[in-house]
Amino acid sequence: MSSDYEKVRFFSLPSPEKHPSRIGAIAKIMGLEAKPIEESRILEIACGAGENLLPIACVYPNAEFLGLDSADKLLKEAKLVAEELKLKNVSFKNYEIGKTKEDFGKFDYIICYGMFSWVAEEIQKSLIQFVKNSLADNGLACISYNSLPGWNLRSSLRDVCKIYDKNSRLPEERIENVKKLLNSLKDLQVDDYSPYGQQLREQLEFLDTQSSGFIFHELLGDQVSATSIDQFSRLIEAESMYFNGDARLSRMRFLSLSDQQSQESIKHIDVKNLTLSELESLADVVNPLSFRTTVFSKNKTKTIDINAISKLYLSSPLVPLSKNPDITGTGAEEFIDAREYTEKETNPLMKACLIFLKDIWPESVALKDLINLAANRFNLDTDTASTEYVRERFLALGCMGMADFFLSEPKCLKHAGEFPIAHPYARFQSKETKKVTNYRHEYSLLDDFQRIMINFMDGTRDIPALQSAMVKAFIDGKLNISEDGKPLKNPLQAEELVREQTINALRMLSESALLSAD
Repeated sequence: MSSDYEKVRFFSLPSPEKHPSRIGAIAKIMGLEAKPIEESRILEIACGAGENLLPIACVYPNAEFLGLDSADKLLKEAKLVAEELKLKNVSFKNYEIGKTKEDFGKFDYIICYGMFSWVAEEIQKSLIQFVKNSLADNGLACISYNSLPGWNLRSSLRDVCKIYDKNSRLPEERIENVKKLLNSLKDLQVDDYSPYGQQLREQLEFLDTQSSGFIFHELLGDQVSATSIDQFSRLIEAESMYFNGDARLSRMRFLSLSDQQSQESIKHIDVKNLTLSELESLADVVNPLSFRTTVFSKNKTKTIDINAISKLYLSSPLVPLSKNPDITGTGAEEFIDAREYTEKETNPLMKACLIFLKDIWPESVALKDLINLAANRFNLDTDTASTEYVRERFLALGCMGMADFFLSEPKCLKHAGEFPIAHPYARFQSKETKKVTNYRHEYSLLDDFQRIMINFMDGTRDIPALQSAMVKAFIDGKLNISEDGKPLKNPLQAEELVREQTINALRMLSESALLSAD
């Protein structure tokens, strides 16, 4: 397996559901314990070159991190980056599940992303056993896998690709030929308005956006499978571990069935006698997903702890469509997110909370504090009914991907400090790429100006010094400045524009969750 992954790189990229703070938040919502990240031991299996683990280790210096992988080349890269970033809290070791025997102690969080569905069944079982033996009693594990029944359509496309691929060319040639095949299928598609046609079109469009590594390992790999929630749950239950939810709240479909119409639809289902995994299996038949990140532990859960939600940190990207929204009245106000999904709200306290979160983005705040802060700002009452409504409403928004819960507060700032600091891992990444990891454990895309500037943002320069550093970069020919599409050559004119763009870039980096207080 490691040789294939060294031939065609499949980056272990950061993603919100691979962050222990998101995993811990899911556990809290489902009534379980979750150890504070700052005090935890965190293990990532199949860590690759550490692209997921390293940015987290940068943020939590008191936590202990271990990355395991069987690819020596990738592990060497991870160790070199850790050394360059002077990280003392993270280590990387060669380990092959099912073959290597070594005890690393107990971990509070175990993450395994992009491995389970790409190994043989006996290795899958060995992986689950390894997780059980390595997981603390109140620890949380998260494993990703291709999910049935949603993966069935991609399985059909994979079968076509395997027929078309003769496995005799170089990996690069095989990838290119499969991409051409997928484009041809898109062109050949006639009925893309039927349910099947729409699903096929969506799948082909999704694959068109994926990396060469994804295409190679997902569509051409020798060992690729899919698993239903029920199958995965039975596998972990055989090792006395239990399904607790999904690391991405929006994938927990049964939680989102809270409106009156949905409740009416499920009134004949004996919900009380079904486990959480069985409930999610039912939802998966109606609204199937092709990929899941299951959170599980040694503890059973089924009911939501609505009180625990109040202690979690919360953020929301929603903004009001109206320039002058009516906050204190009961009229409906419409809010929209970056996907252009909208949601209407009439409750004054809820509207006040959404406006407050919009104003502090990308920062987060504990929900219990948010309610008080928003109420005080808009002179609203915080009666029990309104408070309970706000908690339940934010849970519903979380299920729709319109709100995010965190166990630990993300360390990003709304405004740059006196001596601006950018995420240390993002500073490292910016030397090679425009795509960097932010404090929300998501990707941000830098422009050329920001990419140069972020390297100066290590906390040693105040804003005037940062402006001067960018002016020097222009003078040294490292930075091109243009106005209205035309390069500026006048030094005085360019210097003034550079100083102005530095302030604008700070604002953009702040909105992208790349600035920190320390």
